[in-house]
Amino acid sequence: MQVSSLKRENISRQKLKEGCENVDEFLTTGQVADRLGIAEGTLRYWRSRDEGPLSFKMGRRVCYRAADIQEWLLAQSQRTSRGGAF
Repeated sequence: MQVSSLKRENISRQKLKEGCENVDEFLTTGQVADRLGIAEGTLRYWRSRDEGPLSFKMGRRVCYRAADIQEWLLAQSQRTSRGGAF
């Protein structure tokens, strides 16, 4: 192996290691529904219409990242907030 290949490999391993330490919390549809206080069916409906929080499939399971749920809630709050004027 050349020196540059070894450096690249070490950098890749380091990034992978750092990524593993910062892995997001993955949530199931049921867990998200519980956190949001809505029915699982509502999340499934939103997913079928490309609405609601960002989700993805891991194998057969639909997953959500906790950070994506927080971002979606913030966006919903900003988009739909009313009142508060004094």
